[in-house]
Amino acid sequence: MADMFIKFKCTNCGKTIRAKRVFRGKKGKCPACKMILVIPMYEINGHGDETDEPGAKEPSEAPAQAKSSIPDLKGKKVLVVDDDKDFLKLMTLRLKPTGCQLIFASDAMSATMVSSKERPDIIFLDIGLPAGGSGFLVLERLINDVGIQGPIIVISSWSPATAKKRVLDAGAVAFLQKTASIEEIFNAIREALE
Repeated sequence: MADMFIKFKCTNCGKTIRAKRVFRGKKGKCPACKMILVIPMYEINGHGDETDEPGAKEPSEAPAQAKSSIPDLKGKKVLVVDDDKDFLKLMTLRLKPTGCQLIFASDAMSATMVSSKERPDIIFLDIGLPAGGSGFLVLERLINDVGIQGPIIVISSWSPATAKKRVLDAGAVAFLQKTASIEEIFNAIREALE
């Protein structure tokens, strides 16, 4: 009897992955982008033929759904302020499909300077920055001193109970944790631009 396999599609990078049927319905780690965002597309048998399993997505259906959920940021500058290099790589993978121009800053001082010079359309700001002041201070500087008009989305590992009200009161449009899904990030971008 031939092994049954399922094709998965990563909702972050779009890569298709083939796995044994036992993984159906479970999240898995994408080998390309290392995100835990893969979803079952459709089953194939050991010979590579697709099966008509109930609930399985058609191959042509999944990419269209993924593309429709990506906000169009062509021609827009997005600044990501964070000192964690791995998180910057992750944000690059997540935001690249939007077509935006990515700009980076790793501390409070460079965040203020880059924002003043580049005038980004959206800013993703971590509040746990290493030097020159916390993200709370940067948020206040960007809004009050630099006069940034674009929306600021705080994305941090801090607990929402500790930080959310404070950043929203200071002028951020959204608070996300670093564990936020790509869909949560895209939703925050859409709401910020509206």
